[in-house]
Amino acid sequence: MKTYVKGGIKVVEVSGLGFLSERSGYGWLGREVRHFRLRRALKHAGSVLVPDEPTASALHKYYRFPTENITIVGKNQ
Repeated sequence: MKTYVKGGIKVVEVSGLGFLSERSGYGWLGREVRHFRLRRALKHAGSVLVPDEPTASALHKYYRFPTENITIVGKNQ
């Protein structure tokens, strides 16, 4: 996850949400820290960049982030 400001708008770049579904690869504390940091960043974000559609839908499903503020920037685009 990267956070930066572009044109006065806070932009969050999310590379993946594997810690939500693949619990075996992450410890309890690691999942909680990632969840807390992402939730805090999304609270202040104006826009979010994600690599693919499944990540965008999971971001909307688990964090209730508006889909109109999510931009997919995959390798094919």
